[in-house]
Amino acid sequence: MEIISEYGGIALDDLEQISIETAYNLMKQSANALSILHDIGMVHFDIKPANMVYDAKTDMLKIIDMESAFGAVTRKKITGTTVSIDGKMRSTTLEYAPPEVLRRAEGLADVPDLKISLDVVDVYCWGMCFYFLLLNKTRADLQGENRRYKLETEKEYNEYIKIVENNLSLIEGKNLVEKGMKEKVKKLLLNALKYKPRERCAMKAIVSGIKEFGLSLIHIC
Repeated sequence: MEIISEYGGIALDDLEQISIETAYNLMKQSANALSILHDIGMVHFDIKPANMVYDAKTDMLKIIDMESAFGAVTRKKITGTTVSIDGKMRSTTLEYAPPEVLRRAEGLADVPDLKISLDVVDVYCWGMCFYFLLLNKTRADLQGENRRYKLETEKEYNEYIKIVENNLSLIEGKNLVEKGMKEKVKKLLLNALKYKPRERCAMKAIVSGIKEFGLSLIHIC
C-alpha cells in the first residue's frame, strides 16, 4: 500500500461488482496504510472510496488526497465537519462521516463542540467504506441509508447497526466461508462503526485482527 499525492489505477467508487475476496484484500491494504499513518502521528480525515485507488496490475492500493490530512493525533476540536489546524480548515465527506461529525454539521443544539482523538474519525470512515463495498452499494445508496440514523440518538443509531450486522451476515464468498472469516470480519467492521468515538477500535487493532484470521491468505479472483 502507499499514501501518495499522485496515482495510477482506479478509485474504489468506480470499481464495478468487485468480488468479496478482492474487497477483503483492499480492506487489508487500506487498514495497513492508515495504521502506519496514525503511528507517525497523522490523520487523513477524508477516507472514502474516491480517495482509495487500486491498481489491479500491481495489486496495490493507494490512499490519495492528503489535503485534509494533518499531523498530531491529539484531541482536536470539531466544529461542523471541519477542524481548524494551524489556521487551515480540514473537512471530511458527510456520507462517510461518523455521527459526532454529521450531527455537528447539522447544527443540532444538543451536540457540543467535540474534542476527540481524530484518528477514530478515520476508523469510522474506513468501516463505512468497506461496509458498502462489501455489499456492492454506491455513494447514492449511502446517502439514503445511513444519514438519518446518524442524526439520531445512540439507541436509534444502534437499530441501524442491527441492519448493518444483518447485511454483513448475508455476504457471500467461497474462500471467505471456507476460512470461517465472515463473522470475524463483521466484528471488525462493527467495532469500527461504534456510535461513541472512544469505543471504536484503533486502526492498529484492526490490522492485528486481520492478521489473526489470515486475511493475507485469501485468493484474489
